[in-house]
Amino acid sequence: VDYRAVVDRNGVISIPTIGNINLAGVKAADAEAIIRSSIAKLYRDVTVNVSFGRLRAITVYVVGQAKKPGSYTVSGFSTLVTAMLVSGGPNAAGSMRNVQVKRNGKVLGNLDLYAFIAKGDKSSD
Repeated sequence: VDYRAVVDRNGVISIPTIGNINLAGVKAADAEAIIRSSIAKLYRDVTVNVSFGRLRAITVYVVGQAKKPGSYTVSGFSTLVTAMLVSGGPNAAGSMRNVQVKRNGKVLGNLDLYAFIAKGDKSSD
């Protein structure tokens, strides 16, 4: 059986007889294993291949001590570093030591851009 699913705006795909599978925040490399695990609960010897047909753009809002704060449209695969680059980086009063990601007023994560640049540490990106 060949089945194509579309990830909705909440990061969920729906597969008949399987149900909804939440992929929000999941890295592309991990999506196949998560989908395979869900399908394997009902079916044996399943092969899963994940590919991305169309990537949607997302709007991010860069606020605070950025050189060019504002709203930016970026690829759905963009990272925090991408948002920082399109906004020109921190202004003279800003710092690259504590960059925060917020959604609905809650801090989702912090990034030390110095560690990212100096050591290539992508763990928080």
